[in-house]
Amino acid sequence: MIILVFIIGLAVGSFLNVYIMRTYEGRSPIRGRSKCDACQRVLGIRDLIPIFSYIIVRGTCRTCSAPLTIQYPLVECAAGVLFAMSYAIVFPHGFFAVGIGDIVELTRLWFFLAVIIILFVYDWRWMVVPVIPTLVFAGIAYVLNGSFFQSAAECSSFVACAMNIGFLHYLVAGLVGALFFFVQYAISGGRWVGSGDIYLGLLFGFMVGYPGILAVLFFAYMIGAIASIVLMLFFGYGRKSAVPFGPFLAAATAIVLLAHDPLMRFIEHAFYLPFY
Repeated sequence: MIILVFIIGLAVGSFLNVYIMRTYEGRSPIRGRSKCDACQRVLGIRDLIPIFSYIIVRGTCRTCSAPLTIQYPLVECAAGVLFAMSYAIVFPHGFFAVGIGDIVELTRLWFFLAVIIILFVYDWRWMVVPVIPTLVFAGIAYVLNGSFFQSAAECSSFVACAMNIGFLHYLVAGLVGALFFFVQYAISGGRWVGSGDIYLGLLFGFMVGYPGILAVLFFAYMIGAIASIVLMLFFGYGRKSAVPFGPFLAAATAIVLLAHDPLMRFIEHAFYLPFY
């Protein structure tokens, strides 16, 4: 099943590549055949096999030998690995030992991970957050999580009880994420963070809830600091080089989604936040 799920992830990753590239170009992601960007040759089935097609043609077009972006196999591999990891987390005892709730949870997690991959690549390549798709994804995430949120059996205070109301819980998380970046954007006039980070904060807050969004912010800055050091030491980046923050937020959100329960238990006991 792990291998099958990995293959499903590869296929989804192939579609995500199409979605990313066509959305940036202003084209429909579901209409028209895939073509080589250089010679416009329509790609056949053997050109569209995830990972293997890229390896067979050695990263170039079969017709005109134009180089293909490494994004294609990387996104496919990322989707395959993340889908397989999420399957192992949701179904630790195998597919036939689960209920309908577990299937819904896995589907929800796959959707969130696919969105994370899209926004990671989009912001990393072009340093732009696609506002309309991000807001649409945020709306879907809010409805999904608000509808399927399972409140705690007991709560210790009025605030904790209020936070156990699904739609209120995720609304607070989204506002915390959005306001965190809005304040920085307003104070700095857009020098510290971009306006797109505000929308990402809203979306990722809707995905992980509260206090999960706090963990996302913590991990994002940790990942960003480490990545900045690596970029300066090995890739020639300077202190004033522009690096998008969205990919770090996306990576942190994937971590929190995949390790949500142990992370929330740790936050609850370490910081006495009994509502999540």
